[in-house]
Amino acid sequence: MPVELRADPSVRGHGRAVYRASDPDTSRQLILYDPRFERFLDHLVAHECGHIARFACASPADCVVPVLTRVHRRDLARQLLPEIERLIEAGLPEGAVAAVLPIWLGGTVAQLQNTPADIHIERWLHRTAPGLRGIQERSIADMALEYHQVLRPDVQACTPRQLWNASNAMNYAYLNAMSELLQRPEFIRPYRGTEAERTGRVLLSALDAVDDVGFVGDRSLSDRWATMLGLDGWLHWKRVDDVTTETRGAEPRQGGATV
Repeated sequence: MPVELRADPSVRGHGRAVYRASDPDTSRQLILYDPRFERFLDHLVAHECGHIARFACASPADCVVPVLTRVHRRDLARQLLPEIERLIEAGLPEGAVAAVLPIWLGGTVAQLQNTPADIHIERWLHRTAPGLRGIQERSIADMALEYHQVLRPDVQACTPRQLWNASNAMNYAYLNAMSELLQRPEFIRPYRGTEAERTGRVLLSALDAVDDVGFVGDRSLSDRWATMLGLDGWLHWKRVDDVTTETRGAEPRQGGATV
């Protein structure tokens, strides 16, 4: 099946590149990428092909993605309500909250889904595609700088505490794995002594404690990380054949500041 690449600025905020697992055109595999990062395209496409391969090897019953229905969004918003009220009292405009709430919800769901698989795919690429190691390292180093921005006090001040902590912990788990893979200790230096470092180490240990068994294992790790981060109930899985535009919350390769 051919892979179609398409520059699409609308993926900005979801990822540098996106594999559309629920693309209605079944004659292709569609990868969308943010044109701002075209200089890293060889790495981005190779990474997305890793997601395609993992997805293709799963049985039809296991080909699922997390979705956000209206009811689910409402329930998660209610869960965040005490934090949202705190942010409004601290000066965050109510209109701003309404604008960023979908990003908080969709970004958290997508980061939970994607990060375990991201780690496995980057290790696989480094092992099997030595010709890509240069662009892989440059691309991940650029992402590390973006991840570090999430630690800034101004980002913390306008984000629900639970989500800020969870995002930084998952970022640390990913960057710790990449730091070891690429011998780049500066990737994790900004996290020293933080809660993100402590929690992220536990997340990465959970991943490394089990064999990489592909897409099914990715889902299991996502569920386990959600529990470890106090985000039980955030991942509602649905078979990709049953996903609609209205219920899609995240697909393989959407979320946060990831690849």
